[in-house]
Amino acid sequence: MFTGLIRHLGCVRAATSSPGSGGLVLQVDIPAWPHEPILGESIAVDGCCLTVSSIEEGEAGGVSAGFDVVPGTLDRTTIGSLQPGDRVHLEPALKAGDPIGGHFVQGHVEGTGEVRSVEINGDDHRVDIVIPSGMLKLVLPRGSICVAGVSLTVSDKSEEGFTVTLVPTTLRETLLEKLQVGDRVNIETDMLVRSMAEAGGEGSS
Repeated sequence: MFTGLIRHLGCVRAATSSPGSGGLVLQVDIPAWPHEPILGESIAVDGCCLTVSSIEEGEAGGVSAGFDVVPGTLDRTTIGSLQPGDRVHLEPALKAGDPIGGHFVQGHVEGTGEVRSVEINGDDHRVDIVIPSGMLKLVLPRGSICVAGVSLTVSDKSEEGFTVTLVPTTLRETLLEKLQVGDRVNIETDMLVRSMAEAGGEGSS
């Protein structure tokens, strides 16, 4: 379980195919992070819950964590498009007693969205994202949504997607300021909304 509050940024060192499995081995350099990853723990990488499968010394200090990514995850997320040098959002799993500053996030990315527009007017930074209709029905205006691992509030909803307004802290602490039209981002809808929809027989399938 996560909260959608980005704790650190990592840099992709390598993304190599796993022979015979159809999956991917993702290696992420994590410099100067007070949280020390351990083997077997879960870390959200751009909102996708992955398990640390290896740890070694990082190229620029710190550590380098390896993650085995299965084909199903590659099909639903942007992980398969990552290239060496790309930066990613990182968040360790929530522990008992940790503050919950965002919203409950499972790290189970449901699919990807595409940035349709970016509007900047002074401190007002709005991003419009198109998502599949199955996910759209789980999006509520002024509700919570996770975009690339970041907990955000839905400012508006349209027939094809939704809009989020990025506050200065989000722009400063995450990579969302760099989003451009056409970029794809991992999307996870609010788990509470999903649970209610599933109970009522209206899941995202």
